[in-house]
Amino acid sequence: AREVDGIDLFIGGHIHKGWPEPWIDPVTHTMVITGYAYGSNLGMLTLTIDPETKTLTGYELPAIREGAMITLFEDQFIPDPDARDLIEGYVSIAEEGMDEVVGYAKSHLSRTNVDAQSPMGNTIVDAMKYMVNADFSFLNLGGVRAEIKSGPVSYRNIFEVMPFDNMLISFKCDGRTLRRIIETRVEGSRAGLIVSGVNVVYSRQRPNFDRVTTLLIGGEPWDPDKIYTVATTDFLMQGNAGLTMLMNTPAEDITNHNINLRDAIVKYFKDMSPVDTKIDDRWERNDNSKQAPYL
Repeated sequence: AREVDGIDLFIGGHIHKGWPEPWIDPVTHTMVITGYAYGSNLGMLTLTIDPETKTLTGYELPAIREGAMITLFEDQFIPDPDARDLIEGYVSIAEEGMDEVVGYAKSHLSRTNVDAQSPMGNTIVDAMKYMVNADFSFLNLGGVRAEIKSGPVSYRNIFEVMPFDNMLISFKCDGRTLRRIIETRVEGSRAGLIVSGVNVVYSRQRPNFDRVTTLLIGGEPWDPDKIYTVATTDFLMQGNAGLTMLMNTPAEDITNHNINLRDAIVKYFKDMSPVDTKIDDRWERNDNSKQAPYL
Protein backbone atom coordinates (compact mmCIF):
# COMPACT_ATOMS: atom_id res chain seq x y z
CA ALA A 1 0.00 0.00 0.00
CA ARG A 2 2.86 2.38 0.74
CA GLU A 3 5.14 1.32 -2.08
CA VAL A 4 2.71 1.44 -5.03
CA ASP A 5 0.70 4.49 -6.05
CA GLY A 6 -2.71 4.37 -7.72
CA ILE A 7 -4.29 1.54 -5.72
CA ASP A 8 -7.59 2.42 -4.06
CA LEU A 9 -8.19 -0.77 -2.08
CA PHE A 10 -5.87 -3.48 -0.82
CA ILE A 11 -7.64 -6.63 0.45
CA GLY A 12 -5.16 -8.62 2.50
CA GLY A 13 -5.08 -12.05 4.03
CA HIS A 14 -2.83 -14.75 5.46
CA ILE A 15 -2.41 -12.96 8.80
CA HIS A 16 -5.46 -14.71 10.31
CA LYS A 17 -6.89 -11.48 11.68
CA GLY A 18 -9.87 -9.36 10.71
CA TRP A 19 -10.25 -5.61 10.76
CA PRO A 20 -13.67 -4.06 11.43
CA GLU A 21 -12.60 -0.86 9.65
CA PRO A 22 -10.08 -0.22 6.86
CA TRP A 23 -6.70 1.26 7.64
CA ILE A 24 -5.91 4.17 5.31
CA ASP A 25 -2.29 4.84 4.43
CA PRO A 26 -1.53 8.51 5.20
CA VAL A 27 0.80 8.82 2.20
CA THR A 28 -0.89 6.97 -0.68
CA HIS A 29 -4.42 7.04 0.81
CA THR A 30 -4.83 3.39 -0.13
CA MET A 31 -7.41 1.58 2.01
CA VAL A 32 -6.27 -1.73 3.51
CA ILE A 33 -8.68 -4.28 4.96
CA THR A 34 -8.55 -7.98 5.67
CA GLY A 35 -11.16 -10.61 6.44
CA TYR A 36 -11.12 -13.02 9.33
CA ALA A 37 -9.54 -16.48 9.32
CA TYR A 38 -10.45 -19.99 8.20
CA GLY A 39 -13.52 -19.05 6.17
CA SER A 40 -15.37 -17.84 9.27
CA ASN A 41 -17.15 -14.99 7.49
CA LEU A 42 -17.96 -13.30 4.22
CA GLY A 43 -16.96 -9.65 4.14
CA MET A 44 -18.37 -6.87 2.01
CA LEU A 45 -17.11 -3.36 1.34
CA THR A 46 -19.18 -0.98 -0.77
CA LEU A 47 -17.13 1.70 -2.53
CA THR A 48 -18.50 5.03 -3.72
CA ILE A 49 -16.96 6.28 -6.98
CA ASP A 50 -17.37 9.77 -8.45
CA PRO A 51 -18.56 9.07 -12.03
CA GLU A 52 -16.96 12.23 -13.38
CA THR A 53 -13.53 12.11 -11.77
CA LYS A 54 -13.44 8.29 -11.53
CA THR A 55 -12.06 8.65 -8.02
CA LEU A 56 -13.00 6.96 -4.77
CA THR A 57 -15.06 9.22 -2.55
CA GLY A 58 -16.19 6.92 0.24
CA TYR A 59 -16.95 3.46 1.50
CA GLU A 60 -19.53 1.61 3.57
CA LEU A 61 -19.25 -1.54 5.63
CA PRO A 62 -22.20 -3.74 6.64
CA ALA A 63 -23.39 -3.02 10.16
CA ILE A 64 -24.24 -6.64 10.92
CA ARG A 65 -21.03 -7.66 12.66
CA GLU A 66 -17.74 -5.77 12.49
CA GLY A 67 -17.54 -5.57 8.73
CA ALA A 68 -18.84 -9.08 8.13
CA MET A 69 -21.76 -9.60 5.78
CA ILE A 70 -22.40 -13.04 7.25
CA THR A 71 -20.52 -15.27 9.66
CA LEU A 72 -19.93 -18.91 8.79
CA PHE A 73 -19.34 -20.65 12.10
CA GLU A 74 -20.13 -24.35 11.99
CA ASP A 75 -22.64 -24.32 14.84
CA GLN A 76 -24.80 -21.80 12.98
CA PHE A 77 -25.83 -24.32 10.34
CA ILE A 78 -27.74 -27.60 10.37
CA PRO A 79 -25.97 -30.01 7.99
CA ASP A 80 -27.88 -31.09 4.91
CA PRO A 81 -28.22 -34.89 5.28
CA ASP A 82 -27.49 -35.66 1.62
CA ALA A 83 -24.45 -33.39 1.51
CA ARG A 84 -23.22 -34.79 4.83
CA ASP A 85 -23.51 -38.39 3.62
CA LEU A 86 -21.71 -37.53 0.38
CA ILE A 87 -18.85 -35.85 2.21
CA GLU A 88 -18.54 -38.62 4.79
CA GLY A 89 -18.22 -41.14 1.96
CA TYR A 90 -15.27 -39.30 0.49
CA VAL A 91 -13.74 -38.76 3.93
CA SER A 92 -13.85 -42.48 4.66
CA ILE A 93 -12.00 -43.16 1.40
CA ALA A 94 -9.38 -40.52 2.17
CA GLU A 95 -8.95 -41.82 5.72
CA GLU A 96 -8.10 -45.34 4.59
CA GLY A 97 -4.59 -46.25 5.70
CA MET A 98 -3.89 -42.86 7.27
CA ASP A 99 -3.05 -44.38 10.65
CA GLU A 100 -0.65 -46.98 9.29
CA VAL A 101 2.74 -46.65 10.98
CA VAL A 102 5.58 -45.93 8.53
CA GLY A 103 8.41 -45.34 10.98
CA TYR A 104 9.48 -43.91 14.30
CA ALA A 105 10.78 -40.63 15.66
CA LYS A 106 13.38 -41.10 18.39
CA SER A 107 12.91 -37.51 19.54
CA HIS A 108 10.34 -34.75 19.21
CA LEU A 109 10.71 -33.23 15.74
CA SER A 110 9.76 -29.64 16.47
CA ARG A 111 9.14 -27.10 13.72
CA THR A 112 10.19 -24.17 15.92
CA ASN A 113 12.95 -22.40 14.03
CA VAL A 114 16.35 -21.53 15.43
CA ASP A 115 17.54 -19.16 12.72
CA ALA A 116 16.46 -21.18 9.66
CA GLN A 117 16.66 -24.59 11.30
CA SER A 118 14.20 -26.88 13.04
CA PRO A 119 14.35 -30.64 13.62
CA MET A 120 11.23 -31.11 11.50
CA GLY A 121 12.42 -28.89 8.68
CA ASN A 122 15.85 -30.50 8.67
CA THR A 123 14.22 -33.93 8.45
CA ILE A 124 12.24 -32.92 5.36
CA VAL A 125 15.22 -31.58 3.42
CA ASP A 126 17.31 -34.57 4.51
CA ALA A 127 14.58 -36.76 3.00
CA MET A 128 14.61 -34.73 -0.23
CA LYS A 129 18.38 -35.06 -0.56
CA TYR A 130 18.24 -38.77 0.25
CA MET A 131 15.46 -39.51 -2.23
CA VAL A 132 17.30 -38.22 -5.31
CA ASN A 133 20.91 -38.50 -4.10
CA ALA A 134 21.41 -34.73 -4.38
CA ASP A 135 24.37 -32.67 -3.25
CA PHE A 136 22.14 -29.96 -1.82
CA SER A 137 18.44 -29.67 -1.03
CA PHE A 138 16.39 -26.72 0.12
CA LEU A 139 12.84 -25.78 1.14
CA ASN A 140 11.12 -22.52 2.05
CA LEU A 141 10.60 -21.85 5.75
CA GLY A 142 6.81 -21.66 5.41
CA GLY A 143 6.58 -25.15 3.94
CA VAL A 144 6.53 -27.00 7.28
CA ARG A 145 3.01 -27.06 8.74
CA ALA A 146 3.20 -29.39 11.76
CA GLU A 147 5.64 -31.30 13.92
CA ILE A 148 5.99 -34.94 14.93
CA LYS A 149 6.15 -36.22 18.49
CA SER A 150 8.53 -38.96 19.51
CA GLY A 151 7.16 -42.43 18.90
CA PRO A 152 5.34 -44.11 16.01
CA VAL A 153 4.89 -42.00 12.88
CA SER A 154 1.87 -42.53 10.62
CA TYR A 155 0.83 -41.37 7.17
CA ARG A 156 -1.51 -38.98 8.96
CA ASN A 157 1.38 -37.37 10.83
CA ILE A 158 3.29 -36.81 7.62
CA PHE A 159 0.22 -35.44 5.84
CA GLU A 160 -0.20 -32.90 8.64
CA VAL A 161 3.45 -31.86 8.29
CA MET A 162 3.22 -31.55 4.50
CA PRO A 163 -0.40 -30.97 3.36
CA PHE A 164 0.66 -29.59 -0.03
CA ASP A 165 0.90 -31.64 -3.20
CA ASN A 166 4.42 -30.41 -3.90
CA MET A 167 6.47 -32.56 -6.24
CA LEU A 168 10.15 -33.34 -5.83
CA ILE A 169 12.35 -31.72 -8.48
CA SER A 170 16.09 -31.91 -9.02
CA PHE A 171 18.23 -29.77 -11.28
CA LYS A 172 21.85 -29.26 -12.24
CA CYS A 173 23.55 -25.93 -11.63
CA ASP A 174 27.01 -24.51 -11.18
CA GLY A 175 28.34 -23.28 -7.87
CA ARG A 176 27.63 -19.65 -8.72
CA THR A 177 23.92 -20.37 -9.07
CA LEU A 178 23.89 -22.44 -5.90
CA ARG A 179 25.44 -19.58 -3.95
CA ARG A 180 23.02 -17.08 -5.50
CA ILE A 181 20.08 -19.16 -4.24
CA ILE A 182 21.42 -18.91 -0.70
CA GLU A 183 22.41 -15.24 -0.98
CA THR A 184 18.92 -14.37 -2.26
CA ARG A 185 17.34 -15.85 0.84
CA VAL A 186 19.53 -13.88 3.27
CA GLU A 187 19.20 -10.59 1.37
CA GLY A 188 17.64 -7.74 3.33
CA SER A 189 15.59 -9.11 6.21
CA ARG A 190 14.87 -12.49 4.63
CA ALA A 191 15.22 -15.34 7.08
CA GLY A 192 16.96 -17.97 4.97
CA LEU A 193 16.22 -21.49 3.76
CA ILE A 194 15.87 -24.96 5.21
CA VAL A 195 18.88 -26.79 3.78
CA SER A 196 20.63 -30.16 3.67
CA GLY A 197 24.03 -31.17 2.34
CA VAL A 198 25.66 -27.82 3.04
CA ASN A 199 27.21 -25.81 5.84
CA VAL A 200 26.33 -22.14 5.55
CA VAL A 201 27.54 -19.26 7.73
CA TYR A 202 26.43 -15.74 6.85
CA SER A 203 26.73 -12.24 8.27
CA ARG A 204 24.10 -9.51 8.09
CA GLN A 205 26.88 -6.96 8.52
CA ARG A 206 28.00 -7.67 4.97
CA PRO A 207 26.42 -6.26 1.78
CA ASN A 208 23.47 -8.00 0.16
CA PHE A 209 24.44 -10.89 -2.13
CA ASP A 210 27.84 -11.12 -0.44
CA ARG A 211 26.72 -12.19 3.02
CA VAL A 212 27.77 -15.83 2.95
CA THR A 213 31.08 -16.25 4.78
CA THR A 214 31.35 -20.05 4.77
CA LEU A 215 29.86 -22.42 2.21
CA LEU A 216 30.69 -26.11 2.26
CA ILE A 217 28.92 -28.65 0.06
CA GLY A 218 29.32 -32.21 1.24
CA GLY A 219 32.02 -31.00 3.59
CA GLU A 220 34.09 -29.53 0.73
CA PRO A 221 34.63 -25.83 -0.02
CA TRP A 222 32.23 -24.33 -2.53
CA ASP A 223 33.48 -24.41 -6.12
CA PRO A 224 31.97 -21.77 -8.43
CA ASP A 225 32.54 -23.91 -11.54
CA LYS A 226 31.50 -27.31 -10.23
CA ILE A 227 28.14 -28.70 -11.35
CA TYR A 228 25.97 -29.71 -8.40
CA THR A 229 22.75 -31.71 -8.19
CA VAL A 230 20.14 -29.77 -6.25
CA ALA A 231 16.77 -30.98 -4.92
CA THR A 232 13.79 -28.74 -4.25
CA THR A 233 10.04 -28.56 -4.99
CA ASP A 234 8.04 -27.58 -8.05
CA PHE A 235 6.64 -24.68 -5.99
CA LEU A 236 10.08 -23.12 -5.62
CA MET A 237 11.12 -23.94 -9.18
CA GLN A 238 8.22 -21.71 -10.27
CA GLY A 239 10.06 -18.73 -8.76
CA ASN A 240 8.20 -18.46 -5.47
CA ALA A 241 9.78 -17.22 -2.21
CA GLY A 242 11.80 -14.69 -4.19
CA LEU A 243 13.74 -17.36 -6.10
CA THR A 244 12.83 -16.07 -9.55
CA MET A 245 16.24 -17.07 -10.95
CA LEU A 246 15.13 -20.71 -10.82
CA MET A 247 12.65 -20.00 -13.62
CA ASN A 248 15.63 -19.53 -15.95
CA THR A 249 16.98 -23.04 -15.35
CA PRO A 250 17.31 -24.81 -18.75
CA ALA A 251 14.68 -27.51 -19.20
CA GLU A 252 17.34 -30.10 -20.00
CA ASP A 253 18.88 -29.55 -16.56
CA ILE A 254 15.61 -30.22 -14.68
CA THR A 255 14.26 -33.62 -13.61
CA ASN A 256 10.72 -34.04 -12.33
CA HIS A 257 10.87 -37.28 -10.38
CA ASN A 258 7.07 -37.61 -10.21
CA ILE A 259 7.44 -38.11 -6.47
CA ASN A 260 5.18 -36.24 -4.08
CA LEU A 261 7.21 -34.68 -1.28
CA ARG A 262 5.03 -36.50 1.28
CA ASP A 263 5.99 -39.82 -0.30
CA ALA A 264 9.66 -38.88 -0.08
CA ILE A 265 9.25 -38.20 3.65
CA VAL A 266 7.42 -41.52 4.11
CA LYS A 267 10.24 -43.35 2.32
CA TYR A 268 12.81 -41.63 4.53
CA PHE A 269 11.01 -42.72 7.71
CA LYS A 270 10.66 -46.27 6.42
CA ASP A 271 14.35 -46.50 5.58
CA MET A 272 15.96 -44.41 8.32
CA SER A 273 13.87 -44.96 11.46
CA PRO A 274 14.28 -44.21 14.23
CA VAL A 275 14.70 -40.63 13.00
CA ASP A 276 16.50 -38.35 15.45
CA THR A 277 17.23 -35.16 13.51
CA LYS A 278 18.77 -32.29 15.45
CA ILE A 279 19.66 -28.68 14.88
CA ASP A 280 23.29 -28.74 13.75
CA ASP A 281 25.88 -26.63 11.94
CA ARG A 282 24.24 -26.65 8.51
CA TRP A 283 22.95 -23.06 8.83
CA GLU A 284 24.30 -20.32 11.09
CA ARG A 285 24.13 -16.56 11.32
CA ASN A 286 27.33 -15.06 12.69
CA ASP A 287 27.65 -11.32 12.15
CA ASN A 288 31.28 -11.42 13.29
CA SER A 289 32.33 -14.13 10.86
CA LYS A 290 35.07 -13.49 8.30
CA GLN A 291 34.53 -14.52 4.70
CA ALA A 292 36.44 -17.61 3.61
CA PRO A 293 39.07 -16.95 0.89
CA TYR A 294 37.39 -19.31 -1.61
CA LEU A 295 34.31 -17.06 -1.61
